[in-house]
Amino acid sequence: MTHSCRLSLLGAEVDAVTPDEVMSAIAQSVTAKRRIVIANHNLHSLYLFHRRSDMRAFYDKADLIEIELDADDSVGAVAGQGCVAGPSLHLSRFS
Repeated sequence: MTHSCRLSLLGAEVDAVTPDEVMSAIAQSVTAKRRIVIANHNLHSLYLFHRRSDMRAFYDKADLIEIELDADDSVGAVAGQGCVAGPSLHLSRFS
């Protein structure tokens, strides 16, 4: 599974996806009877990513890597890396 907008954020890769795109990826995997790994980053996981090889190995296996940011948490800076992002872009906030 590939995504059109994988970004590098603080040295880790994340996918700029909306909640609907995450749900679509899940639906597609269920329909195809294919297991996928959906990972999530937050500030603490980014910290651990740089310090623990097992964390890096887990994220290397992920098919989709969402990131937990509030609407006013640097979305503009992340989107400025070349992804088309408008006001409807939410970098995962499922929690």
